[in-house]
Amino acid sequence: MLNPSFTVYSNVTITPFMHQSYACFTENKSIIPEGLLCRDYGLVFNKAKYPQNFVTNHNAVIFAGFLFKHYGHFLLESTARLWFAKMHPELAICFVGRDGLILDFQEAIFKLLGLKNQILFVDQPVQFSKCYFPSPGFISRGYLYQWHAAFLGQYTAQSASGKPLYLSRRQFGGISCLKNEAEIEKALIKKGFEIFYPEQYPIEEQLKMLGAAPTILALEGSALHSLLLLQNVQAKVIVIPRPNQLANSNYLAIANAKGFEQAYLPLQDLYTDITPVSHVHVDYQAHLKVAHLVRYLESPSFAPYHLYSHIYLTEPNLAWQVKDPQKETLAKLTTANAGLKAQVATLTHEKLKLKALLAKALKEERS
Repeated sequence: MLNPSFTVYSNVTITPFMHQSYACFTENKSIIPEGLLCRDYGLVFNKAKYPQNFVTNHNAVIFAGFLFKHYGHFLLESTARLWFAKMHPELAICFVGRDGLILDFQEAIFKLLGLKNQILFVDQPVQFSKCYFPSPGFISRGYLYQWHAAFLGQYTAQSASGKPLYLSRRQFGGISCLKNEAEIEKALIKKGFEIFYPEQYPIEEQLKMLGAAPTILALEGSALHSLLLLQNVQAKVIVIPRPNQLANSNYLAIANAKGFEQAYLPLQDLYTDITPVSHVHVDYQAHLKVAHLVRYLESPSFAPYHLYSHIYLTEPNLAWQVKDPQKETLAKLTTANAGLKAQVATLTHEKLKLKALLAKALKEERS
């Protein structure tokens, strides 16, 4: 496990988020790689150019990256560097983003994490006399370090004495991946589940419900990321995969780092009537087979996840080398398939040679 670390630069110029890009520059006008947002597929928002003009700020700050408005991305990516801020409350936290507004849920999470730092927002090019760049404790679909999960897990839950909980998306934004979620809710109520709409409650109430549930069932979505804020996850978690999508490795990484039992509902034959849609948070809609779900709930297959023990962050210069287990498996299968094809070709060739020899033998016998 890589220990948390940081780098520090003097006279750092930071550009605001414009044209889907931002960057942090050294006094030599070189992009600072530690300031960029990184995901498993590469760097994001990395096309900014050095500004012609900037204002000067003589303070030292902590660069925390991009401030996402989306709940899930905020909780996973915007908090990835804040462990350092808690250790240094005297330093201001510096964000870039679409605007400088701090939403209620963000303020509540900052408070829960015990952050007392001033928060600055870059809305014009600015040069800071000194800037700290903490190593991120999380990379999307890459890794989640246990020390970062421990930093986020600040809410102490009571004993798991509540009902099994279903985190419904039926009332979230008017659209859900599940066309028949009302039918799903009715079936789950009969099985003793409580239906919960997380977005309708403040963070602390959400955590209270999650902490008290012996079982949590939910479609892949940001509501499950709230488990990071619990000190200990007592529930067994069952994740419903989205239609026509592979399992999102973020959920596996969270279960592994937090050490709770998690099951993934098998995707095969789970959905009917799959329809592509155009929506920022939904790629497909489909009918989930309720009988299939209910049958699975009778004997779910829980397993510990150790998929990420081989994923690491290489140094220097924070060059992220993230291995994707799904891609690695596919590559191995492709290689194996190529080997099998070669064996089949060899056998086919040998078969033709044998047929030729047999034909020659028959011809000689007849003559």
